[in-house]
Amino acid sequence: MAKKHVTFRLTRQILKHIPGTRIQSMGYNPVRKRLYLISDGSIASFSSAKLKGRGHLTNRSFDYSAFTPKREFEGLAMIKKAMPICL
Repeated sequence: MAKKHVTFRLTRQILKHIPGTRIQSMGYNPVRKRLYLISDGSIASFSSAKLKGRGHLTNRSFDYSAFTPKREFEGLAMIKKAMPICL
């Protein structure tokens, strides 16, 4: 990830358990180097380094946060020094 472009690479990692019923959005924190998966009122995150090669994610790789919002999350954006803002 650079200032003017992003490079994507296919990984063969399959997620059996995801937050919510469908992943609605993804976010990336460049300071913590974590990828965030957003769904309904849930956020799951994991280290992007775990996706190198074929992927080596385990259940312990994830941090989960479940919320009880009156509205569901649509996305996550990082601003100044990677402070997250829920959309």
